[in-house]
Amino acid sequence: MMKRIFLILFLLIVVASFFYFDLNQLLTLEGLKGLMAQFDAYKTQSPLLIIDYWWIIFTLCGRHCSFLT
Repeated sequence: MMKRIFLILFLLIVVASFFYFDLNQLLTLEGLKGLMAQFDAYKTQSPLLIIDYWWIIFTLCGRHCSFLT
């Protein structure tokens, strides 16, 4: 019974945080396009850093992240 209460409380906190911090704007088409534009600008500014981040994630995940291979 306590696990169920904690689970419901956790879900309520997650949903409340989602709307409080206005994270639903990131899930709109305009929000996703804006994020992609920011990423493209960052990628053109420092492409080696993007490659380094990708390589670190790739090597740390190893076999656990099969979607990267």
